[in-house]
Amino acid sequence: MTHSVLITGGAGFIGRHAHAALERQGWSVISIDSQASRLAPNCLRCDITDAGQLEPIFRAHRFERIIHAASILPTAAKLDPHKATEVNIGGSLNILEMAARFHVQRVIYASSGSVYGTQSASNFVSEDQPAAPEDVYGAAKRYVEILGETYERKFGVEFVALRMVMVVGAGGTSATSPWRNQIFECLGSLESKEVFIPYRPDETLPLVHVDEIADMLATLASAQCCSHRIYNSFGDCVKPAELKEQIESLNPNVRLTLGNAAVTGCARAIDSSRFAREFGGAPVGFWQRLRTEAQSLRTTA
Repeated sequence: MTHSVLITGGAGFIGRHAHAALERQGWSVISIDSQASRLAPNCLRCDITDAGQLEPIFRAHRFERIIHAASILPTAAKLDPHKATEVNIGGSLNILEMAARFHVQRVIYASSGSVYGTQSASNFVSEDQPAAPEDVYGAAKRYVEILGETYERKFGVEFVALRMVMVVGAGGTSATSPWRNQIFECLGSLESKEVFIPYRPDETLPLVHVDEIADMLATLASAQCCSHRIYNSFGDCVKPAELKEQIESLNPNVRLTLGNAAVTGCARAIDSSRFAREFGGAPVGFWQRLRTEAQSLRTTA
């Protein structure tokens, strides 16, 4: 019997990769997204802030899982906190309501390390670290976690949150942090390329590849049970100076320029041992994925 899963934000960077990961596992996947210009053939147009648009989709499909990845991202949330609250909280409430009404077994929520607020690089933050969000985005993520746990107690819909750090990889469309995609996309360039990373050389960036996140979300969807309600994502501590040296070594056509910004509003280092202990396996890791991507591009050039 084929199991059915709904992905919100399905035309986005994480949503597209999660869709592919779940299909590889044999799931029947339906994705929804409000951004018509970005829609893939297997993604339906739907605004999660409109329950009237959601209801017919839930009536037409018997979802066992929801991966809720739709969100207004941090920079956009700062520019328009009202819109961010409408989508990130109001839209999430609609998803939880639909899950309860249509007897979805489990909701997997794409949360964020922003719930921890600014943390030092020496503090590998575990899930037991008290939440201390510093902006609308982080506060909304934490509030939805609380909502989800409340809906689980009240309606029996399992709720699991994956707190993600900085997600990187080729193929993203971020206008505010393009370097997260460019550091992979530039590896095969045969022409001179400039990539700007706004952080100071000695800062610590918690980076995780999008494929790692997609696999973690798929694991949480497929698991027979989840022992915890919150899991940290994998993530490597990366110094921009080291990143510059490595990428320029992998492709001499690329020049990385660094800024002087500090990481604020999120953890710099993350403890993902809870997920690893429960579900086994080990992440490929950021540096290995960078080298593998460079090798793959050289082979196909």
